[in-house]
Amino acid sequence: MKHFIISLLALVSVSAIAQECSVDIARSAPDTRFVLNDEGSVKDQLTGLTWMRCRLGQTWNKVDKTCDGTPQTFYWQSALTTIETINDPNGNHALHQFSGMKQWRLPNVKELYSLTEVACYGPAMNTKVFAETFKQEVADPSAKLWSSTPANNVFDLDDVAKGTDGKKIMTYYTMNGEVYPQLPGKYEFGILLVAE
Repeated sequence: MKHFIISLLALVSVSAIAQECSVDIARSAPDTRFVLNDEGSVKDQLTGLTWMRCRLGQTWNKVDKTCDGTPQTFYWQSALTTIETINDPNGNHALHQFSGMKQWRLPNVKELYSLTEVACYGPAMNTKVFAETFKQEVADPSAKLWSSTPANNVFDLDDVAKGTDGKKIMTYYTMNGEVYPQLPGKYEFGILLVAE
């Protein structure tokens, strides 16, 4: 009995969520909407945007067609600085001109939301297109993605009282496809980059 309880606790503590999809709901982000690039990017034919298939911190594996490594998390300002470094023509960042794109950027919240697969949950994204990079463990901070969108008129009075401006930035939660305002200097989340 003791071994059973220990085994059960081990399973619960490292629980990962497997994607679940409804067969009764039409797909909003079907495979046919996207053109996959062997270099690790994907072109969304609906929006015209090109996305990295992996979050920052992961690398594209051409052979296995998946993302290797662990996604990094960033405070919002650090995310912006990292993107500047990636785009710097005088720098030597490994992602500079990744997949032939010159200017990678943080997407706005509408662009992130456009990736939502409404028929699925855990994650609410097309896992074939994004190489199953969004299969996460419960409470993984990299499951939330920073956007470039300020949360206008959303302030945290608690934080204003502590001396910050209380302004928030919109984030996209890949597990359920919902958006949330978050304090940019308080939390670290993942980054998925986009280009025109």
